Amino acid sequence: MGAREFTDAEERARRVSLVQAVGERVYGGSWQTPLADALSAATGRPLGRARVAQWMLADGAKPVPAWVLDALPAIAREGAARLRRHADELDSLFAEGGAGAPPDSSEPEAAEETPLESGPTAAAGDEEFDVDAFVEANAHIRPSRPAPEPAPEPAAPTGWRSRFAEEHAARWAPRNA
Repeated sequence: MGAREFTDAEERARRVSLVQAVGERVYGGSWQTPLADALSAATGRPLGRARVAQWMLADGAKPVPAWVLDALPAIAREGAARLRRHADELDSLFAEGGAGAPPDSSEPEAAEETPLESGPTAAAGDEEFDVDAFVEANAHIRPSRPAPEPAPEPAAPTGWRSRFAEEHAARWAPRNA
């Protein structure tokens, strides 16, 4: 076990924001587990998602250690390189509208088909459903919530509990009757 570091609140907050920034940017929304795996691989220290989650807690009970900060730049560089490769692969898949390029959703698929529009620029005689007009006309209506179902009645006790309750009912009966 290493020597305990003493850091002030500002340094702890800076470390947490660095870990979170690298984790989210490199691994996306579910970043804690892959970052823990990358830190384990980079440092040779076993580390799980739970420890990373503890670092993120607001109370700062588990501060981010300095060895994590030492490993973050390499993880960030490797992650950025991987993301650039993925971006290049995606760009080449759809370069210059070549085969396999997704169609532009605003353009009609056939030459004689006209694009559908909604909102104030939509044609007045168009009988298509206008989402914008519907939302504008009904925005003030709040959905009603159904009443909660009543809780089921508890089942009468069975077995030894029911016999015990019968035998001792007089003891627990109200005395003001």
